[in-house]
Amino acid sequence: MTEVATLTFVPDANGRENQLINVYDDVQYQVIEGFGGALTEASAVTIARMSEEKQREIMDSYFDPERGIGSFPQKSVDVDIHFDTSEA
Repeated sequence: MTEVATLTFVPDANGRENQLINVYDDVQYQVIEGFGGALTEASAVTIARMSEEKQREIMDSYFDPERGIGSFPQKSVDVDIHFDTSEA
């Protein structure tokens, strides 16, 4: 993964607030503890087509104890890449 530039939110000087995502520092509804991801069959097929270096980078971003996303649920829903129309 490649680090990107920091995103900065600024006041809506043009008065088009309703067309944007509104962020109010003084309003808190919940605490966000983190974000996760999923490795599905479709993503695994895509990752398998990448270089070993890129595969390692992706796996580290999930599972590395210091740089990874942390806990990883072992359940997922995916589109079956081997879909058989006779089962429909």
